[in-house]
Amino acid sequence: MESDKFTKCWSALYPGLGNAQSLGQELQQKFEPLAVLKPVVSRVVNFGCWPNGGGLEPFALIWTLDASEVVVVEKKDEYIRLAQKRIEELIKQVPDCFKSRQIRFLPPRDMTSPIPELSQNYFDLSYCERVLLQVYEGHGEQGLTEAIAQIAQVVKPGGWVIACEQPAKYLPQDTERFFEEAGLTTDRSISREGILRHAYIYNKPHQ
Repeated sequence: MESDKFTKCWSALYPGLGNAQSLGQELQQKFEPLAVLKPVVSRVVNFGCWPNGGGLEPFALIWTLDASEVVVVEKKDEYIRLAQKRIEELIKQVPDCFKSRQIRFLPPRDMTSPIPELSQNYFDLSYCERVLLQVYEGHGEQGLTEAIAQIAQVVKPGGWVIACEQPAKYLPQDTERFFEEAGLTTDRSISREGILRHAYIYNKPHQ
């Protein structure tokens, strides 16, 4: 079944790990709270690509949400190349896991600047994990304003913005205002558990 397929994909992603099955189950449980969006999410943009993840987030997002497309935005070329390599290996080993699914990496892009490859009002979900803290440390509040405006602009009306920060206390106490200034409204319908425990979860309202 679905759980077995997930574990098979994960084992292929990290073939050298003897505990790949338990790690796959841990990954599945971590992202499971996002599954509530499965009926309404098909296109995802994933901001940030951690080197120790090696393709983890795009893989987990596309699988958990059964999304047709995940576009990855990252500013460091070496992080992109590592993740691309992992995903290419995975597709070769378990192509059935990616049937009708696409993971696409953009050239290095900084989310505090305009990203020409991303269309406005296109994605069902903008997702990032432990990215806004990096933006804040490097660019301050102005950087947060620009980054959150970017992730909001590319989501279509009725879509979602989810930013997971672990924990959020290292950001400004009024971080919510940056999302509100970007025209987003807080969502309370999704349970704050697992990966969403410290998440900022917002909707983009219809005009």
